[in-house]
Amino acid sequence: MATPFSNLRIKLRAWREDRLDRKIGGISLSEVRESRFQDLGAYPTMSAEYGAIEMMFRDFPLDANDVFVDVGCGFGRVISWLLLKKSPCRKYYGVELDPDVAAVAAKRFEGCPQVSILNGNILDMLPRDGTVFWLYNPFDVCVLDAFLSKLESGRETKAYVMYYCDYRAFALEGRRNWNRLLKDAWRCPPDKPLPWSIWLYQPDWNRARTSPGLR
Repeated sequence: MATPFSNLRIKLRAWREDRLDRKIGGISLSEVRESRFQDLGAYPTMSAEYGAIEMMFRDFPLDANDVFVDVGCGFGRVISWLLLKKSPCRKYYGVELDPDVAAVAAKRFEGCPQVSILNGNILDMLPRDGTVFWLYNPFDVCVLDAFLSKLESGRETKAYVMYYCDYRAFALEGRRNWNRLLKDAWRCPPDKPLPWSIWLYQPDWNRARTSPGLR
């Protein structure tokens, strides 16, 4: 049951997130938008909490060799945060199925040559140079399985998946050449903890030559 104190915490968190959104890109990104593409397995557009984003990248920082791909990027909050924090990542992709949402994200990153917003299905336009893939529970388990197969196909280098709200992580458990590196949860009472995990994919030849360390 919500209390006056917990309601105040929720309002303060929403105010902080809105303030950061506007500082980075001029508009709030708190809108939750139902997907028009549920027949393709897509889930609603929503933005991850800044606290959760910060927690995950604190435990798994990007480096100058990384190409970051936000799968189902929505309005672009994760990429915005990485730019604000001056991440050394050399390139960013946001892939968004909804053309209206993608247009908002593309406008947000005008003047950022290192950011490319792609409108379409990730199964048709997976960036092959991507090294780190962020998922905020963007689609159902059937599409997740197809995405993982697409990611694996012909890949000769390691890849990482940062999976926020990883309620379908069972699709990765026991999957060939995948190892879970980290698992935790974002806790912000009174909301229930939101689980997340980070996974490493190593092709067979790479697996034989390197250890499944964090990086």
